Amino acid sequence: MPPYITTPLSPSLSPCSPPLSPSSYPRRIVTHQQVIFRWHHSSAKTVFLTGEFDGWAVSIPLPRDPACYDEFAITLSLDRTRSWAFKFVVDGEWRCSTTFPTIYDEHGNVNNCLEALTMDKLAEMTLEAFGRRRSMSWPLSGGSDDDVWVPPKLAFSA
Repeated sequence: MPPYITTPLSPSLSPCSPPLSPSSYPRRIVTHQQVIFRWHHSSAKTVFLTGEFDGWAVSIPLPRDPACYDEFAITLSLDRTRSWAFKFVVDGEWRCSTTFPTIYDEHGNVNNCLEALTMDKLAEMTLEAFGRRRSMSWPLSGGSDDDVWVPPKLAFSA
């Protein structure tokens, strides 16, 4: 679902009513965003995603994509108003993606990070996505053996 702000028409307004100022519109801000996580590695047997969104419980398996044998993928709905630290666990080994920025936690561990979007950036990305009318995926930054991909209308970070 693309991020958007809804402005429902008040029942008391008719098409002939004088226009309201934008600040008087009732608004509902959508705070969750669909994010697709992908891991590309042909020799991997199992891939899990873990992070702040599951309490680092290594509880989110990435199924192998039947259309692309060397790819594992999952879609999560995440709060786009905050940042998220995460990692992949590939065949039992904790790994970061080279696509996303990394951060250090309080224990000195290196993790990937999805950064919160500002409303301005979100609006810009939404307009750009609708302007292109595409549903294809593209890498957030370059390609590598272990990319995380996000569709244009569902971009969350970077």
